[in-house]
Amino acid sequence: GASGEGDAGPRAAAPAVKAGVTRRLAWLLACVLAGTAVGAAGQWLTGDDWWYLAVPVLLALAWWHVADPTCCERGCGAGD
Repeated sequence: GASGEGDAGPRAAAPAVKAGVTRRLAWLLACVLAGTAVGAAGQWLTGDDWWYLAVPVLLALAWWHVADPTCCERGCGAGD
């Protein structure tokens, strides 16, 4: 376009998209592992299976910290 944006085409955006997906998958894995560790430790200490609710709680907390819902509206840059 006249502003110089988008002239590189969709191929130039692919590495940025891949980096963003990789980062999000890493956060997802880290949250699930942390929640599972908290759940296992809590179950071991108390014998109560309710400790495994730490998995969705940590996912929700990480979503608030990492996710940017406005990204869909404004067209995120590299790694967003």
